[in-house]
Amino acid sequence: MTELHGHDWKIDLPAHWEVEEDEDSTIIYEEDGVGALQISGLVAEQDVTDGDLREFAAEHLAAGARAEAVELGEFSGFTFSYTEDDEHWREWYLRTGPVALFVTYNCDLEDRGVEDEAMEQVLGTLSRA
Repeated sequence: MTELHGHDWKIDLPAHWEVEEDEDSTIIYEEDGVGALQISGLVAEQDVTDGDLREFAAEHLAAGARAEAVELGEFSGFTFSYTEDDEHWREWYLRTGPVALFVTYNCDLEDRGVEDEAMEQVLGTLSRA
């Protein structure tokens, strides 16, 4: 495992996962995988609430997205998935203290579910940096 540090968060990655970073987000993916996770975040002046997360996801929730509560490492929040343009998308809205993370995963629709277990294992190691 390799420990990857993002802005105010960290995660453990298996050795065969790749990382691409820019100033706004971090993209991680399995070397021979079918999709990619993208993580971006912010640090608020006060603790982020579930209500704040719902505001961030308001457009999807208003369109009928069915949010499911999750706890991943030190973060909690919700996730939902949808299909758009023959692609499968999954989004997580997560928080701990003043840190909020927006995580997306996408792959071809035909590959939906292939990497679910690996994603859950990796995201389960999320913690504050």
